[in-house]
Amino acid sequence: MQDENSDRDLDAALATYATIEPRAGLEQRVLANLRAERQRLAARGWRRWPALVALAVAVLIAVVSASWRITS
Repeated sequence: MQDENSDRDLDAALATYATIEPRAGLEQRVLANLRAERQRLAARGWRRWPALVALAVAVLIAVVSASWRITS
């Protein structure tokens, strides 16, 4: 009997949550934030290339220098 009352109370409480609508414009704000994040990540990716190229050149110079010392 008490379980039935608890179940009914729980069902009633959950029903009130199910009828609540999101605030107006929520979907547009979420989509705008996703677009901004995608643009931020794309811009950040281009900033990495010069650093990666410089690192590759430094490694190449180190390898060539080391192999040159070994053969000399």
